Amino acid sequence: MLEIIKERQVAIQNQLQGIAQKHADKSNGMFTVLPIDQDTYPGQSLLDSYIKGSPIDPAYSDELASAIDKRYKPFKTFMDNKEPSTSSLLRIGETLASGQNVINGSDHAELIDIALSQLAITNSLKQRGYTFNTGIIVSKMVDFLGVSVDGNTIPARVLFEQAFDRTYLTVPRSASTKGKFDELSIKAYNKHVRSVIAGDLNRRPRSNKIPMLLGAALPGTVNKFRNLPVDKNSAEKTLVIGHVSDGILSFSNFALTYATAVRLDKPDLFIDNVGFSLQLPEHITSFMGRMVLNLQKLDHETYVYDMSGDLPVL
Repeated sequence: MLEIIKERQVAIQNQLQGIAQKHADKSNGMFTVLPIDQDTYPGQSLLDSYIKGSPIDPAYSDELASAIDKRYKPFKTFMDNKEPSTSSLLRIGETLASGQNVINGSDHAELIDIALSQLAITNSLKQRGYTFNTGIIVSKMVDFLGVSVDGNTIPARVLFEQAFDRTYLTVPRSASTKGKFDELSIKAYNKHVRSVIAGDLNRRPRSNKIPMLLGAALPGTVNKFRNLPVDKNSAEKTLVIGHVSDGILSFSNFALTYATAVRLDKPDLFIDNVGFSLQLPEHITSFMGRMVLNLQKLDHETYVYDMSGDLPVL
């Protein structure tokens, strides 16, 4: 299936590197852009759709994450010690212990927030004695990023290898990337990635496969303010949570999905007490309704879900 993108690979790589540049520009030096060089960075090939990892000890990866981002340690400490967070984590841990896969379904934050929050959650559960495989879905753009660690630049791929058993690499399809990629190629690529995820999550009857905790920012874009007419009598601003593609249904039926809201800056964490079996489009709509309510509790902001993917945003 991936053969279709071979002839368009260079153009797609250039676009992914351009997206990586935007992330680097607003990262305050945390990220640098890697050159397109498949000899040095073979993972940049579009035939490489996931990263097979070998996670290091949670205590050491906690230290490494703290060296990358100073927000990590206080967030991890908060998460480990706050009772509501503990109860939420135990709920996920016990679901995993029962043999069921779990998807941490969050709104779409910045890459570093997605990675660090998922690492903190997985490490905290491991340190409580739970056994499971770990996974995360991020943009293929990570293969064009380096991360600054104690003055050295390490390819982001290497850090994902050390953090998770599987890192699934998708190519973003949102309003901001529309027209930048060959649609046929990207559709084929992302379909392949989803099939790989489904294969890893599918636990057939009497299977001894270890369950997985998968981190996934479900909306296709970061939260944005809704473009509303100016009303001098109202200071209300509405944040739009991006549309969730029905494509996730190809693998979400193999897991129980929890709506998770994470804020590293505060720090704060909220994991819904209702797990969803996402099998139909209407299940996604119900799930996102819960996420809207949870985010409003967490942030004290007004949120709305872009159910049809056509709400005007700033």
